[in-house]
Amino acid sequence: MKFEQATPFDLDAIKDLLASYGLPANDIKGHLDNFIVAKESNVLIGVGGWESCKEVALLRSFAVNTSHKGLGIAEKILKLLEEQAANSGVESFYLLTDSATNYFERFGYSGRSRENAPESIRKTKQFRELCSHTATMMYKDLCA
Repeated sequence: MKFEQATPFDLDAIKDLLASYGLPANDIKGHLDNFIVAKESNVLIGVGGWESCKEVALLRSFAVNTSHKGLGIAEKILKLLEEQAANSGVESFYLLTDSATNYFERFGYSGRSRENAPESIRKTKQFRELCSHTATMMYKDLCA
C-alpha cells in the first residue's frame, strides 16, 4: 500500500469513494493539492483532505473503502494531513462530522461550538452549505 499526494487523475475515484459515504465531493477539485490518497495496486482505497483558511484549515473529505477498514489507513492519512498542514503554516484543524466524533477524539480532537468557528471556517462552502447544521464541529491545535 502506498500513500501519496492526490493528482487530477485521482479525482473521479475520490469523488466515487466520498459519494459512497454520502460525503460532499463536488467542490474538492480546487483543494486537491491538500489531499492524500491511499492506493493498493494503483486502486484508490482511501482519501483525506483539508481546505486552507489561512492559519486554520478545515479537515474534510475523509473516507476508506469498506473492504479496507480497520487496517489503520485512515489514521495514517490523518497523520500525513496534519503534518502537511503544519508544514504549510496551518496552526489548527477544524472539522464537521455527523458520525465520527469518537474516532477523532482518539487523535486529540475536541468538540467546539459552531458559533465559535473562525470567520474563515464559517465562510467555507462545506460549513455554510454542504454539511448539516447539526454536524458536530471539532478542533485540534497542530502546534501543541
